Amino acid sequence: MRKLILSCVMSILLCASQIFSQDYTKIKSIIGNASIDTLIENLNLLTGEKPVTLDGNSVTISTRFRGTTGDSSAALFLKNKLNSYGGLKVSEQPLPDSGKNIIAVQTGTENPKRQIIVCAHYDCMPPGPISHGADDDGSGTAAVLEAARILSKYSSSNTIVYAFFDYEEDDLNGSEYYASHASQNGDTIGAVINLDMIGWDKNNQNDVEIDSKPSISLSDQLAKDVKDLNDKCNIGLYITIVNPGKSNADNDSFWKYNFPAILIIELYGYQNPYMHTVNDRVENINKPFYERCTKLGIASIARYTDLNVNDGTTSVKEMPTSYYSLEQNYPNPFNPTTTITYQLPKSENIKLKIYNLLGEEVKTLVEDNEVAGIYHVKFDGSNFASGVYFYRLRAGNFV
Repeated sequence: MRKLILSCVMSILLCASQIFSQDYTKIKSIIGNASIDTLIENLNLLTGEKPVTLDGNSVTISTRFRGTTGDSSAALFLKNKLNSYGGLKVSEQPLPDSGKNIIAVQTGTENPKRQIIVCAHYDCMPPGPISHGADDDGSGTAAVLEAARILSKYSSSNTIVYAFFDYEEDDLNGSEYYASHASQNGDTIGAVINLDMIGWDKNNQNDVEIDSKPSISLSDQLAKDVKDLNDKCNIGLYITIVNPGKSNADNDSFWKYNFPAILIIELYGYQNPYMHTVNDRVENINKPFYERCTKLGIASIARYTDLNVNDGTTSVKEMPTSYYSLEQNYPNPFNPTTTITYQLPKSENIKLKIYNLLGEEVKTLVEDNEVAGIYHVKFDGSNFASGVYFYRLRAGNFV
């Protein structure tokens, strides 16, 4: 019996890494719409290199330091841009310290409760009247705008959230506020792609890193998927996966609440020497590198949702579904509760059960029909003896 149980556990681990075939040609078609001209134009407006018209007035955003008038002007600029794309529900999320997150939601047509988030922070350093923040993190902010411009023209099976966090430079307060509320609300977040500092390439080598955290849900698999996208879509970056990743960016706020997240960032050892200085300007952005990083971010969102192009008469599915996985419970060991995470690429009748070392079923956690998505199930072991237990997921023909 023990041999049989171990066989089931190994099957779970092997199936967790299985990725269904992707139509990379169609993903390449989507990211081919990314425009370096649009990226740089928005970056010039965000960093005060060019004035922007807000409420009928010409405004120069000379700083985006938290709590300043420039920070508020940047928020309004983002809202106006997002509203201009159409099809997005744009809102402000006020923060306790007077800042505000800007959130745009593209509601999914099939799985609206499952969220795929692409994010960046729009506040910057240093304090003072001049704080351009082109690379940190104007680059990520303009890239998320570009993702919204392109992907809002599609219908999406899952909900896409374009999140612009404030107060990142103040202990990640903006993303912490968002992630904590998402956890309290029981939101289903399938993936978080954080774009932070993607415009500096010291040696023109196209070096970038992806930071993940293997103990947090599907983050490790997410990093591997995105690296695979770079290769299959011929984006042209040289990727290093850092595992465990850094905790000084907005992705850490989502890790804190056990949501799958990664950080895409220029190679940390070669980071921009102008960071947090008044010289972090658009003129120092490496345009080819920046465009590649933006394409990788957009491809990552496309990878985790089904996109449809509608010409008015027909609807062509752009993306196949994702994959099955059953994750390691977290925390492990635990006392008395732990969370089990699993992913379904399509609607299935599923059974999630707990077994003891003798192979005896001790509890059924889930037995129901469920739609595609990522699920987090809490197991309370307070009524069970201390020891080792196994859990098994059966979804259709997948075990």
